[in-house]
Amino acid sequence: MGRIVDGLVKIISKTVETTKRVTAIKAADNGTLKVVINGDEERTYNHVINTVPLGAMQVMDMTELDLDYRKKLAIRRLQYDPAGKIDMKWERLDSGSFQGGQSFSDLPIRRCVYPSYGLDTADAAGTMIASYTWGQDSARLGAYYTHDDARKRIIEITLRNLAAMHNVT
Repeated sequence: MGRIVDGLVKIISKTVETTKRVTAIKAADNGTLKVVINGDEERTYNHVINTVPLGAMQVMDMTELDLDYRKKLAIRRLQYDPAGKIDMKWERLDSGSFQGGQSFSDLPIRRCVYPSYGLDTADAAGTMIASYTWGQDSARLGAYYTHDDARKRIIEITLRNLAAMHNVT
């Protein structure tokens, strides 16, 4: 969420305020919104982009916005899951029979995505997503990052799983 804010700060010509504790968002006149900061300071805006985590949004007073049931439910029930990607790059693109597309597996790396561009370009570097995981699968694979030799261990697991998926040594 911070990257969204940082990007907006770069492109919006008006002042963008960050690091303020918003305690309420209220409907105001003519479709504008009142933002309450620290429980007492009110400011009126034509547009408000709220990028706080849902847990923080849940404690904001938004009763005057008259949100429908589904929006309130989404704020309360959506959950964050970890996600992870492991990319691999090699010197010359030789993906063999794997040109574009994805493979799925029950191995820890779960899913890999093959390159679909640069295939006919001489000396193009090849890249692929060797592992794309989310939720519990990501948390399990990410558990290896707690060890001192985490990078080496993750590379070893990824290469072993890719070899098994593609029936090579």
